[in-house]
Amino acid sequence: MAKKGMRRYEDEEESPRNDLPPVPEIQGVAKAGHKKAHPIIENSVDFRQKQTER
Repeated sequence: MAKKGMRRYEDEEESPRNDLPPVPEIQGVAKAGHKKAHPIIENSVDFRQKQTER
């Protein structure tokens, strides 16, 4: 018998917790350093590769 104030676990009533997709991780030196990181832009080329293409 359940005690007063204790609710029985029912996973049918449980709603999903995250409605948004996960945020991309910061990679490399920007993750470990203290400098401000460049913004993450989808479908972009690494800024070091842009300098060598010219």
